[in-house]
Amino acid sequence: LLGYSMSNKSGDHPKNLEARMLHVLRGLMDWIEHAPPDVGAQTRQALAIGRLQGGVTAWTQSGFDAAGNGGLMRIAAVLIAGFKEEALDRETALVTALTHPDPRCVAASVFLNAFLELLDTLPYAAAAHGAFQRMAALNLHTLMLEAQLFDIDSKKAYQTFKDRERQAKAEVKRCVLNALAGDYTSQSGYVLHTLEAAV
Repeated sequence: LLGYSMSNKSGDHPKNLEARMLHVLRGLMDWIEHAPPDVGAQTRQALAIGRLQGGVTAWTQSGFDAAGNGGLMRIAAVLIAGFKEEALDRETALVTALTHPDPRCVAASVFLNAFLELLDTLPYAAAAHGAFQRMAALNLHTLMLEAQLFDIDSKKAYQTFKDRERQAKAEVKRCVLNALAGDYTSQSGYVLHTLEAAV
């Protein structure tokens, strides 16, 4: 994933977003062909479809329930690649959604990368607060639509994501605040449990 092209970081045209996400998707598909260890079922299912909409299709097939931690566990690659601030937030959301498009997964990744970036200049609590603000400001469903992660065949998925986006961001904030207070739910593969442990 770290090897994907960073040559076109600027510009918000959907074609630019789509081309960049296709490049990332090809990198992920090549990665999984080399049989990496500990790849979750959600990641495998999304990448087996081989399309930008693979994650959304797999999420739909789960009954809009799958919210594993695979996207979150890989997402620091976007920060390491050099994206910053709003560009980091947007790229983080899209890369996560290629395999894990549940709004809890996408919002958790946006929070985590923003938090890690802000820790360079802010104390822990202030960095968390700033990351909450950045997560709240990003319109995730519209961004994913622009990048062609939703298409004509995924209208129900789009509406479900849109309807759940605000609640998902609230759940992310609640789990982070719990973690900052020293409360941990579990060490399961559920994305918000992993976020608690990371924070």
